Amino acid sequence: MTDVCAYLNRRQFDKETLFAMGADTYQATRHSLVGKIFSEMRSVPELYEHFFGDCMRLFEANCDYRLTRITAHEGTLEVRSNTGVAEELGVKQIGNAQLCTFKAGMIACIPQFLGRAQAEVKETKCVHHGDHCCRFEFKFESTPLS
Repeated sequence: MTDVCAYLNRRQFDKETLFAMGADTYQATRHSLVGKIFSEMRSVPELYEHFFGDCMRLFEANCDYRLTRITAHEGTLEVRSNTGVAEELGVKQIGNAQLCTFKAGMIACIPQFLGRAQAEVKETKCVHHGDHCCRFEFKFESTPLS
């Protein structure tokens, strides 16, 4: 996915497009078994906890995802490269800034599984800009769309 995002960036895909690709995670999975399980969660915070606490390690081992804060309306997610994978690949950090934009879109789409609007997501730290981790702050509505 890193190479795909880098290629699209070279082909003049902007941040909004990469974000939208990540947000399409909802459209791609909403009718699947995973989407059904996600839609049965009781709340958006519970869904974020399940998604990043239980599910991400099943789908991706390149990075470690840690939900460091979650409330009824907002949360913080920290993402770090799996050092073993990075060493095996011969890189310091896995991914690139464009992949982080894609991940922000993925984080944004999660409330949609419960009929809510996309979350507002802001990446406040990024390893690809010299920080110790990638940190995403996000805010979401707790009431369903009408």
